[in-house]
Amino acid sequence: MIALFYMFSFSCPRDIWKEGYQCQCGTIVKMAKCVICSEDVVIKDRVKLSNIGAKSINSAIVKRKDSIAKVTVGQIVHERCRKSYCSKKTIDQILKKKFSENEESKSCRSRRAPQSSFGFKDHCLFCGVLVNGRNKIFKVSDMKFQETIMKTGAKRNDRWGTEVIDRISKISSLIDESALYHQTCSIYFRNLKSSVPSKFQKQKNDKLIIANHV
Repeated sequence: MIALFYMFSFSCPRDIWKEGYQCQCGTIVKMAKCVICSEDVVIKDRVKLSNIGAKSINSAIVKRKDSIAKVTVGQIVHERCRKSYCSKKTIDQILKKKFSENEESKSCRSRRAPQSSFGFKDHCLFCGVLVNGRNKIFKVSDMKFQETIMKTGAKRNDRWGTEVIDRISKISSLIDESALYHQTCSIYFRNLKSSVPSKFQKQKNDKLIIANHV
């Protein structure tokens, strides 16, 4: 008798479902693989994908951002795999875990990244942001400026005031350091505003102006 090879979808009438085994009817049975877990599918836990079933799994693949190939109608899967893979609860848990891992990875990269050092010639002495082109910045040219800022920082008695005092107390002269600052930052600082102007948090371009401002 010529042995015929059947995939699991063309079921042998006997209950022998191990790959390579010959059934009593003469058929050599070849097991189907679940397209989700890639393991053998036995008869009592198999389902042949309908159009709706295939769409559900393909939708779950997109939501999970998985790299497995999309399924088609007629493919065989484990019933338990189909239910678990398409479960909204399971998908939400996986996405939450992936998000958490991604955030942790970003945090690690941030901690490993070299921190740029502050320089009075390159950064605003108030906000500490690098300045280099579009917004107006000023160069300290008044001898009393440093003393005035130290007194204002002490009067503020807050985190920003402490940061600025710590920054300028390490040098003898802002003029000698060619120190720069945003005029808006200076106004905010001296008027006891609670924080650095938001527009200078991530500044790229500033315009340098030489001026006498206290």
